[in-house]
Amino acid sequence: MPIRVIDTWFGTFCDRSQIYYNFTQSHEYLNANGDVQKIEQLVQGYFDFAILSHRWELGEPLFRHVDKALRDEDVASIYMMRTPPGVKKLQQFAEPRQSGYRWAWSDTCCIDKSSSAETQESINSMFQWYRNSAITVVYLAGLEDSKLEKGSRRPAAQTSSPPSSGTDVPSQPLFDPSSDYPPFDNPVTLEIVRSRDSAKDWPCF
Repeated sequence: MPIRVIDTWFGTFCDRSQIYYNFTQSHEYLNANGDVQKIEQLVQGYFDFAILSHRWELGEPLFRHVDKALRDEDVASIYMMRTPPGVKKLQQFAEPRQSGYRWAWSDTCCIDKSSSAETQESINSMFQWYRNSAITVVYLAGLEDSKLEKGSRRPAAQTSSPPSSGTDVPSQPLFDPSSDYPPFDNPVTLEIVRSRDSAKDWPCF
């Protein structure tokens, strides 16, 4: 699992300890009552993640851009971001109905390049992350909507709840109190995300 991923349900960052914390707080895990076989089955789906394969363009949203935006009381989710220019690609990739997975990773914003240790670990582990991902979403920069063939496998935008990945959808992200990554001062909820203009018609490729 990468160091940091995007929680596609809420459009926020989530680190490894938070993902594990979310898992141990889920109804399915708690209802397993320590049954190792049931827990193993839950693990197989819960920790799956999507990964983005793309060519960097001008205005890609970096970690510092997204982290700053998520701490803004008027944003709090990547789905509400307007800048930098490349944020639309990130929103399209992370949109939960795009891949069907709760966790998503992009090399542009999920690596804090101001940390040399994190950057080095990411470089050393990136091949393994791509290999272990449940799905790789490929972004083709030159492909316009008008050129997509009729009947293609492009998913249609919907307004239903995000896929559950085998667990119930919480009303807001759960933050591990022991995590090194601090919780946000303004926790986002699904209602906040869906109430914003940018989320009324969630984008997809």
